[in-house]
Amino acid sequence: GVAMSLEDDDPNADDEMTDVHTDSMVVATRTVVGAGKVSAGFQTFTHDHKYMVATTYKAAMGMMMMGMDSAFAVWTGDGNTLFATDALPSGMQGTQPNLSQDDKTLVFVSPTYGTVDKAGDDHFLGGSLWSAAFDEATGALTGYAPFLKSTGMQNFYYPDQSSDGNWVLLNENNDTSAANNNGDAFYSRQAMVKILHFPPKTSDAPLDLTKLNIATGLSNSWPRWSPVVQTYKSHQILWVTFSSNRDYGLRLANGKPGCARGTAGCY
Repeated sequence: GVAMSLEDDDPNADDEMTDVHTDSMVVATRTVVGAGKVSAGFQTFTHDHKYMVATTYKAAMGMMMMGMDSAFAVWTGDGNTLFATDALPSGMQGTQPNLSQDDKTLVFVSPTYGTVDKAGDDHFLGGSLWSAAFDEATGALTGYAPFLKSTGMQNFYYPDQSSDGNWVLLNENNDTSAANNNGDAFYSRQAMVKILHFPPKTSDAPLDLTKLNIATGLSNSWPRWSPVVQTYKSHQILWVTFSSNRDYGLRLANGKPGCARGTAGCY
């Protein structure tokens, strides 16, 4: 809760990242620091906010020109100084990085190569989940390995490691129809929140959180763990936050007449 990364854009309401840049903000004073050097995309901090691991959707100032999302950049937490650049294996792209609380493990999404959209690396298809060891002293990522591979008909994305290191939250979308944007991770009416043991065993598969998802067509997305494990009636619990198009309260009604549940513009 000390710092956050944020992105700013021009006000023309287009859906692309070429004019977006990333800064850091000191939360307590709401002071924006950095000079917009970090690429638009996704970032994750080390626990002490000393470093930020960021995607390289577009080349940033002070960084060698590389292919889109073909490396992760390690910046100082204020986004001013490039500390290290970690190239991904040839023919691979990486996005949506997430560091473990002990800063030793990075999980991320590797989409089907070439499906990252020109609008930004929040648009892609066929995401598989990978992990790598992170060395905070050098900024190096090593031991790249998949732990949840897509068959091509699935899209796994938005991974988040629990604070105890035993679980990964994720989104899964198995609907690649044109009506569902071909399975694009950016907006999926069929997105479901699932959970996976970490590191998973060979036979492990994502577990459906049925009481969270309730039904299909609700766009249950962007799941995140609470930062600490809590205790309730002698049981350990972790809260999960997520976005959703489900009905709630007196205002939002996806099922109102003339509006099919889960369609855009009905929430």
